[in-house]
Amino acid sequence: MAKTVTVQALGGESKTYDNVESIQDLINEYDLDNPSIKVNGKTASASDILDDYAFVSFGEKVKGGK
Repeated sequence: MAKTVTVQALGGESKTYDNVESIQDLINEYDLDNPSIKVNGKTASASDILDDYAFVSFGEKVKGGK
């Protein structure tokens, strides 16, 4: 379980959370529906387990097209 992680959701202010285990815990906290997820700048999935001092950012998924 990560002791401390920093989260930025949908361009909002960053917040720090303690005792977070997975990205899914944060998705539930923010009540997000299928967000784009990055951890320390790399693409991640909701089931990933977080390390101490990770930076998690959530964005809206963008569909490609013409």
